[in-house]
Amino acid sequence: MRVGETVTRVLDGNPTTGYLWKAELLPEDAPVAVETAQLPAEERKEPVCGAPSPTRVTITARKPGTATVVVNYARPWEKDTPPARSVRYEITVLPAE
Repeated sequence: MRVGETVTRVLDGNPTTGYLWKAELLPEDAPVAVETAQLPAEERKEPVCGAPSPTRVTITARKPGTATVVVNYARPWEKDTPPARSVRYEITVLPAE
């Protein structure tokens, strides 16, 4: 990535089961910002109660450097249980052209 660029990924999920995608940055002062958001109903294939609801992960490059973004799919209240799924992105941010 280059400073100022944004990358978006969509991860399948179903929050009605209690599972949510949560992002973690390594290191904490990483050169990227990351946001997660449930897709609005109008962007889902099946806007029905109990239907899957994907999560949009947006990563924005802020400054040159390297970072790891780990996005875990877990139930927030199950503290001692490993995530059901995990996605890891290794990122290198280069200066803007």
